[in-house]
Amino acid sequence: MRLSVKSERAWRQFKESVTQAGGVVVETDWLGSAEPHRIRCLAGHRAEPTPNAVQRGQGVCWTCSGSNPQAAWNEFKTNVRKQGGKVVESRWLGKDKRHNAICAKGHVCRPRPGYVRDGGGICRVCSRNDPATAHAEFLANVARAGGQVVEEQWLGKAAPHRVMCLNGHEYTPTPKNMRVGSGYCRTCVGNDPETAYRNFKARVEELGGEVLEPTWLGVGEPHEVICREGHLGKPYPTAVQQGQGICRWCKGKTWDAFYVVQNPEIATVKFGITSGMTRPRLRFHATQGFATVLRAVSGLPNDAAPELERGILAALKEAGVHPVRGREYFPLSATDLILTLVDRRLTELGFTNG
Repeated sequence: MRLSVKSERAWRQFKESVTQAGGVVVETDWLGSAEPHRIRCLAGHRAEPTPNAVQRGQGVCWTCSGSNPQAAWNEFKTNVRKQGGKVVESRWLGKDKRHNAICAKGHVCRPRPGYVRDGGGICRVCSRNDPATAHAEFLANVARAGGQVVEEQWLGKAAPHRVMCLNGHEYTPTPKNMRVGSGYCRTCVGNDPETAYRNFKARVEELGGEVLEPTWLGVGEPHEVICREGHLGKPYPTAVQQGQGICRWCKGKTWDAFYVVQNPEIATVKFGITSGMTRPRLRFHATQGFATVLRAVSGLPNDAAPELERGILAALKEAGVHPVRGREYFPLSATDLILTLVDRRLTELGFTNG
């Protein structure tokens, strides 16, 4: 029977593919692209690939490519024996299908031939991958770290589970992370983003500045801040925590001046320290609405200005007065207490108010 143009082309391509692979087509007639055709491969194996499979690149010989069902079945049984087990499945189901077997310790298991061929274990219990064993191991790992699992049920080795750490922090490690030693409380080890951001802001405020960056970018990324002198900068949180300061412009300053300003429109009073003349600093605060100057004095000796600032902050905290913004911005009602403390200290130092 004469072949169609399409079949003629497919028959020719099939024979060319087999020849290029070093084989010989034994089949004398074209049977169809989906039908097995007899060939002999380069190694002398007899095989019957379909032209479609050859066209998809699946090879011309099952034995050589490892796809021969009988060869794969024998290989699987050999691999299971190497691990001390025995295949009890009655027939070959395919390399990606589970087959019944018994491991060296007598556990009934169902490994996949392809997984075993690639070096995987045959028994989930022995490999600690079955749910009961994995759950028990997870509980033990958390307990060993001083914590307690509060998740009510097993969610899987790759799923986060609620855990309470030794210090009472709730976090959600995966059992897999606990197994490899990386599933510890991020707050306790300093990796929790929220805690790191909070500590960074607290340190910046201790230095008289304010964090302007709206979100946490990470310990190794610069964050925009404004220092007590009004300079904008972008220090790294790691550098700040290591004591390198928040402003490169203010390094070497003497901090010998003190001031108190008000912004009546937002009912806020602010105090702070600066170096040298107070005028530049007061000018900056005026642009922010703090144009009412209540106190401004320069030339204070030694650490008098920083000590006065710390003393006022401590007194306000003891009085239960909290900042409305940053570290040194307080409600207008705190003005009298602030000025009383300032005037008392300035008098002790022999300075007049001005």
